[in-house]
Amino acid sequence: MKSLLRCGLMAVAVCLLCAGPAWGQRPGTGYYSPSREKFGNNTLSVQAIPFFFGGYGLSYSRNVFNQHHWIGISPILYTSSNNHSKRLADREKMLGFSVNLHYRYNYFELPDVGFRMFFQCGVEYSYLDIRNVAQAETHIEKAGVDAAIGFRQNIAKPLYFEFFIGYGQRWLVKSDINSTQVSPDIMDVKVREPHYDKHIFDYGRGGSVLVLGLNIGFLF
Repeated sequence: MKSLLRCGLMAVAVCLLCAGPAWGQRPGTGYYSPSREKFGNNTLSVQAIPFFFGGYGLSYSRNVFNQHHWIGISPILYTSSNNHSKRLADREKMLGFSVNLHYRYNYFELPDVGFRMFFQCGVEYSYLDIRNVAQAETHIEKAGVDAAIGFRQNIAKPLYFEFFIGYGQRWLVKSDINSTQVSPDIMDVKVREPHYDKHIFDYGRGGSVLVLGLNIGFLF
């Protein structure tokens, strides 16, 4: 009987020791991370990569469960004019947009220094209207999926930068060329019916693509 009583008391003591850290957590917080309070649950950043392709992009993300799980949206507005080239086929104006919806999982973090490594996957849709100097107008619609890995580093509260690289797949939903406004005197096929699929970063590229991201923003 005494042996059974001792075992019962030891079991209660072990339960109390195990419950101590749980009682120490703040009520209602579930997963508690000091970084959540220190750096915030929202991010807003400027995308640097689209600048090289005539785009202006932002990225917003929100912590949805704990510091491991985030969802976000990244819109880009394309509005550019390239009239510096002497080659007729390269002189063009562009207007369009793209939207990327993504989920991010932080699989490694150092909260004290604000460093995180993450996996990201998402879906994307884009629409572009490109018109060259000969008035040949190209409409491009694409949809795709992508996956990437990267890291985010807080610079100084609340500023941070992040970089990611990965693989994407794009499908051409629509690609039309309207050359009815082109002068009959222009016989160059590349000018009358321009295509934008010369390389992996081109606007009309379908198939496999390289996904790159370099964002600078702040947490709040």
